[in-house]
Amino acid sequence: SWAIDTLKQLFFNKEFTQEEMFATMEKILRVKIVDSQLALEMKGIKVPDYQPPQGLFYTRSDRVNSIQVRNHRETLLRQLLRYPKTGHCNILKRMGVGLEDAEKDVDVAASVLEKMGKEVIGGGKYAVIHINDPSQNFHLAKLTQFSKKDHKQNMEMHPNYVKNILKQEEALDAAIFPLLFKEGMTTESSEPFMRLVKDPELASKIRHDAKATDLGGKVYMALLANVYLGNPADQLSLWIARMRSALDIGGNYVLTEKWGEDWVSYVSVETHLELYDNRKLGPWMG
Repeated sequence: SWAIDTLKQLFFNKEFTQEEMFATMEKILRVKIVDSQLALEMKGIKVPDYQPPQGLFYTRSDRVNSIQVRNHRETLLRQLLRYPKTGHCNILKRMGVGLEDAEKDVDVAASVLEKMGKEVIGGGKYAVIHINDPSQNFHLAKLTQFSKKDHKQNMEMHPNYVKNILKQEEALDAAIFPLLFKEGMTTESSEPFMRLVKDPELASKIRHDAKATDLGGKVYMALLANVYLGNPADQLSLWIARMRSALDIGGNYVLTEKWGEDWVSYVSVETHLELYDNRKLGPWMG
């Protein structure tokens, strides 16, 4: 299924057999994984006829509040992150990190990123900018209706917006990794990317390799960046922000607004409940 395939890209090393992986997923997620719909029907279990996309949207329930949803999801995320996918270090090498052992299976959540932090330019700091394609503009407009906030700055990623945030995080000299999360998207077709590489103050900090396309590698780079500039119209970006919050990693700028001269995150550092408010996120609750 789509859900299982996504989890396999992010978690569980190759030494896990399929049986072991499914057993661990079932224990963490408290679900039962079956071979197929037919296997259920043969046991007399009726499978609902979900019609995408509406059938797969998050359904709001009045029985649980944002605190309960956050506690449940962050517990699941922390448990899944105990089994990080290894082998994603190849993308770090391609992006210019310079790891000698990048061809080996090493723990992405520990040794690779510890080493990465020492070797990336800019005093060990690096920032990730989450870039998606203009088709997300439709979703952004819908998100604005729910949140009552304008998030176009997160989509457009203008240099002044990026520099304002990096300055606040004392990361103006950090390496910057603009990661393209839309399959088939090129740097030339991305207006945000081209704006960044043409900015005289940011151009020398940009690191990108078109061949570094592994989704899992991108997610882990974003997950452990010192600064993460996200795009809330993209479900994956919100999940990266939730994973970072679950691990108490700061520097998250996925839901932002302007206060005075600065762009700031309006997600509470202590509670991060804004990432779980179904009244303001609607379908973007995931």
